[in-house]
Amino acid sequence: MPIHLEWDDAECRILRLNFDGGWTWDDFYAATRERDRLLNSQPHRVDLLADFSSSGKLPAGSPISSARSVLASPPPNLGMLVIVSNSLFIDVLVNTFQRVFAQLIGLKITVVDSVAAARSEIAAARRHVSGV
Repeated sequence: MPIHLEWDDAECRILRLNFDGGWTWDDFYAATRERDRLLNSQPHRVDLLADFSSSGKLPAGSPISSARSVLASPPPNLGMLVIVSNSLFIDVLVNTFQRVFAQLIGLKITVVDSVAAARSEIAAARRHVSGV
């Protein structure tokens, strides 16, 4: 499968989705089902790190409606979503998505340019929530 899921940390608090090469919306939906299964297996908050740095172009179709359909009813322990990408197109899509659907889904989404920056964003958000 061109979208690989793996735990990014030993505590299973960050789930990493690696988008490698070409992938389809069917791959995306299959990865979402696996994401939900993995999140539902954990009793605590889980943040998502979606790494598009090795991804090819987005598949044909509507990325906004595809994203909305999988984020409209996420598992209750889903924390935030941090996207790793250097694509201006993905950045514009995420900003558009947040303006239109932010209130509907209640999910913080951030775009950064590296996995290290994604981990830092997640750590900062957790410190903010815990008040540390």
